Amino acid sequence: MKLRLGSTNICLAQRFNISKTLVSNIFTTWIKILGKELGVLVYNPSKDVVMKTLPAKFKMPGYSNVRHIIDCTEFFIETPSDSDWKATTWSEYKHHNTAKVLVSITHDGSFNFVSKAWRGRTSDVLLRRESGFYDICEPYDEVSADRGFTIGEDLLL
Repeated sequence: MKLRLGSTNICLAQRFNISKTLVSNIFTTWIKILGKELGVLVYNPSKDVVMKTLPAKFKMPGYSNVRHIIDCTEFFIETPSDSDWKATTWSEYKHHNTAKVLVSITHDGSFNFVSKAWRGRTSDVLLRRESGFYDICEPYDEVSADRGFTIGEDLLL
């Protein structure tokens, strides 16, 4: 219910007549289990596999070497009680407390990288540089990103 409907811990605690702490502990436990079990679905295919399964639209000049399509995404979290955490998770873009992750997908929509979650105030540049994404990039890989992602300089390093 928390993931699907965005229910708050308070709402779930009232609905199931349990404490907010228990709701939080149950949610955290299941997120960790899901992360471990579903983590195997995040797979970075070899260049050969990518080239063999390249859709026609990606065979056009300028797109044939695209191996990663990246973006940062934010999701709402409950407002932390700690003022430092509250400040560092506040997102001016979403006007809410958030966590942020960098994701990369292949041309067919499969996830080939998902970073750990960062605090919502973290800049996309810092997240991109510190997430480990560049560790999965190989020479001559091309990365597609929206205009706000200026990564050319990073990829030259």
